[in-house]
Amino acid sequence: VTTRVRSSMLPDVPAMAEAGMPAYQMPAWRSIMAPAGMKPEIVEILNRAIARSLGNEDLRERFAKAGSTPEASSPEDLRRRYEEWIEIFGKIAKEAGIKPQ
Repeated sequence: VTTRVRSSMLPDVPAMAEAGMPAYQMPAWRSIMAPAGMKPEIVEILNRAIARSLGNEDLRERFAKAGSTPEASSPEDLRRRYEEWIEIFGKIAKEAGIKPQ
């Protein structure tokens, strides 16, 4: 995980470290999801196609203009990332006394 000192999209907004949270490590990210139960071979074909498309320079430039860096992963990596975030936000919710509604 990398932390930018200054956002190119919001140059006047201080970085989290400058705002008093030097250990902040919560990057923004997006993922592409498929319906539950999709055949694994279809998931693999789509994942390879998406990863290949993220190598396209025009697409990478478009992401960069929007302040993002595209990065391919695997369904397993994405599942682990969601599990980690569920743990992080579950702990935050518990400590804050937030209950499901």
